[in-house]
Order: sequence, then structure tokens, then C-alpha cells
Amino acid sequence: MKVIKRILIIITIVIISTLITSNKAYAGKDYVSPSNIVNSAKDFLNDAGDGPEIINAKNGKSAVDQIYYIGLAIAIVAAVIIGIVLGIQFMTTGAAGQAKVKEKLIPFAVGALVVFGAFGIWKITYEALNKVL
Repeated sequence: MKVIKRILIIITIVIISTLITSNKAYAGKDYVSPSNIVNSAKDFLNDAGDGPEIINAKNGKSAVDQIYYIGLAIAIVAAVIIGIVLGIQFMTTGAAGQAKVKEKLIPFAVGALVVFGAFGIWKITYEALNKVL
């Protein structure tokens, strides 16, 4: 069990360091970095006093897209880490341990299906409502 915890900690450190050093996330057509987010916020605040419309469709779409892609990235990272942990447990345990891991695979698969299905429904609903409105 100590080996699995160490491997999980190493994988987590590698993923976090990769995310920190890359400093960019892909969201739709544009790259989103901390400086771009700050500049967009400043532009948004500067444009707020220019007219009656503070929040327009472009700003709303940008905010929803960022939330969507950040949530999807978190879900993917969580699914990959859990899958790796289950795979390592499956490879390192005996027959009884493998049976326990197989029991854990069903909730993992159902959870992944629910999470990614929810993101799919969110995206389809958002795009449909965007076209209607």
C-alpha cells in the first residue's frame, strides 16, 4: 500500500508541475493563460462604463467556455489518476486483491460515464440554447 501511495504522490507532483510550467490551457480557439485572463478582466471592467450592456453574449460565452474546459480538465485528470491507481493495484495484488479491484471498476466506469455524460449534456444544451437565443 505504501508503494501505491508513493506512486500516486509522484504522479500528482508530475501533473501539477506540468500544469504549472505549461502556464497555458487550450480553450476553444484561444489559449488561456493567467495574463490573458487578467487582461480580459481589465478590458471587461473598462468596457462596463461605455454603454448600457455590461454583460454581452461574447463575455458570457467566454466565461461558460472557461468553466466548461476547466471542469472537463479536472474530470479527465481525476479519471486518469483513479484509473492508474486501480491499474497499479490490479497488477501488484494477488487473486483476492484483483477481485476487489474488479469490484471497484464498476463504480469507476459508471462514475466516469456520468461525469463525462454530464459534460456532454452541458455542452449540447449550451450550444442549442445559444442558437435559439
